[in-house]
Amino acid sequence: MPRLYPPFEHEYDIRQYVKGLLGSRRGGIFIDVGANVGCWSIDMAPLFDKVYAFEPWSEYAEQLRLNTKDYGTPNVEVVEAAAWDFNGQVLIGIGRINDNKVVPGMPGLNVPTVGYDGTLVRSVRLDDYVKEPFRLLKIDVEGYGFHVLNGADRLVRESRGLVVIEVHNHAESHNTFLYLTERGWRLEKTFEITVSGDIYHANKVYAK
Repeated sequence: MPRLYPPFEHEYDIRQYVKGLLGSRRGGIFIDVGANVGCWSIDMAPLFDKVYAFEPWSEYAEQLRLNTKDYGTPNVEVVEAAAWDFNGQVLIGIGRINDNKVVPGMPGLNVPTVGYDGTLVRSVRLDDYVKEPFRLLKIDVEGYGFHVLNGADRLVRESRGLVVIEVHNHAESHNTFLYLTERGWRLEKTFEITVSGDIYHANKVYAK
């Protein structure tokens, strides 16, 4: 794989909006789920004491590690795993047509690998990995955000700050909205809406 650097122009307006809500105070925890090569993790790192960057693809995780060194962000911990609703393994990237497509399996090694051309990766519940409440949670997992939230119920209830989630269909948008608002979060802003049939692509910013 060629060397990949963070495309900081990507979602620049969303990050600027989030920075405005966070203010200039440094501190707290940022959990970046679907960190890719570090656009959010590295750009936001100066505002936080600790950044947990979850990236299941080994090649992207390695690029992310290199980028944290190049950009001088030692407070970013790269976690080579998929944040999910169970601890075990999931099969991702079916056919590599869509790198982030996930086929969920059962906890442990009981994963439906036969007949699927994908990559088996570690899965972790955020509640079991991150002990401290977060100040910012960003989720970009190509339509599977509800699985991430289900594995972070304690954190979602205990934390105050911001949640940024990219949704890819009406069901995901509706389910994550209900999940977060029932736990005290309010929808602050919606960015980049694309609607076509069942496709509903947007970035949602929640606050508490």
